[in-house]
Amino acid sequence: MICDFIKSIQDQFRERISSQGLKYSNLYDFLQAKLKDNNIPGISNTNQENKQVSEKEFREALNHLEDDGVINLIGHNSAPTIRFII
Repeated sequence: MICDFIKSIQDQFRERISSQGLKYSNLYDFLQAKLKDNNIPGISNTNQENKQVSEKEFREALNHLEDDGVINLIGHNSAPTIRFII
């Protein structure tokens, strides 16, 4: 779920993020906002408890995408810059 959402960001905002990348905190906050608004296709969050993604789950999804060669995590380990591999 999280991996698919992050991949969709690359398609939607290609021009904005292609040169500078995307800050970790901005992407995490964007994901949380979309979950709160039930605005992620294929996901229906009806319970209040399910409207949050933990930072651990988010970081695991980023590590999975990095292992798959979709993104690179650059910079400090606690707040990296996310660059998509084209």
